[in-house]
Formats: sequence, C-alpha cells, structure tokens
Amino acid sequence: MPTTPNLGLRYPALSSAPNVPLDIGNLAADVDATAARPVCYLVQQVAQTGWTSAATVPITWSSGSEVIDTLGIHDETTNNSRLVIGKRLGWWLISGVYCPASNGQATYVRAMITKNGSVIPGAWGGQVLTSATGYVGVTTGGHLVQATSATDYVELWGQQFASTGIIGTSISTMPVVSSVTAVWQGV
Repeated sequence: MPTTPNLGLRYPALSSAPNVPLDIGNLAADVDATAARPVCYLVQQVAQTGWTSAATVPITWSSGSEVIDTLGIHDETTNNSRLVIGKRLGWWLISGVYCPASNGQATYVRAMITKNGSVIPGAWGGQVLTSATGYVGVTTGGHLVQATSATDYVELWGQQFASTGIIGTSISTMPVVSSVTAVWQGV
C-alpha cells in the first residue's frame, strides 16, 4: 500500500480491490498516530557531584525524574542521560536548564544540548559568575533538532569552572533543579 511522502498516511493504490472499512480504518490510525504530539519533561531528582572543573558532563535523570514522557524516549536506568528522539523521526524542540552546584568558587557555568554526543552549534548558554555564593540556572534556550535515525538521542550537558568545592549539579528547594524538555514538532 503506498503512503504519502510527508506524513506517511496509507492510501489504496488504483489497482487495489476496494475495501472502504479497511482503508478508512488505516487512515484514522495513521492520522491519530501523526496527530499525537510526543512530549518529554524531566526534572533532576539526584544531584551529581565529583565533576572535574571545566569538564562537560551529561546530566543524568534517575528514578522519579520523569514528569511526563508520552513516547517513552527516556529510560531512568539505562543511558539515563539520553532522550531517544529517534523513536519519532522529524523535528524536535529541545530546551534545558542546568543548575550547577553552589560552592562559592565557581567562575563560569555552561549548559549545552548535544545530539548523539556532539554539541549542537548555538545550542548552549553560559553565565559568568562574579560572586557564586547562591544558586544559578543556565538555560540553553529552545532549539530545533532533527531526528533522522531511530537511534538519534539528545542530552543536556553541564560545565562548571571552579577552583575548589563541589562541582556538578544542584538539587535544592524548587525551582533550583536541572530540567530538560523535548517536544516533537513534526516531519
């Protein structure tokens, strides 16, 4: 059965025997699957520590981090830093917030979105800290990322420059936590 080039909707070929209930059923199933907009929103529940100053590290999202994940693009135990956007090919809007550990010695922090382990050009945010005694959050902004393979994944990476003290992520009273959002936009 042929399909439309953009949405992959099935339709009968001219040579197909007529079967209206089956054809309408296929069309309804295809439209329903296309119209469902997958969304994933994760909020970090366990702080990461022990990072090396200036190292870029994927932020992990362990048990309890999933606020919503309608397509199952995140796994809390295996590769729990990844959102496998390849489960739905097309364009995804990705954004993140990195909340670094508050150690009083940080001079600079960055948040980056990566695809398959490589930083996406322009998909990062940074902040120079003159006095890092409080909590900060660095956003990546929203960026469109195309999933072209079933194995494509994105991650939020953090980077903290500090001469001493705890380096990693911060978990404090809300809203001081790292988070990442992925919303499918279409093909």
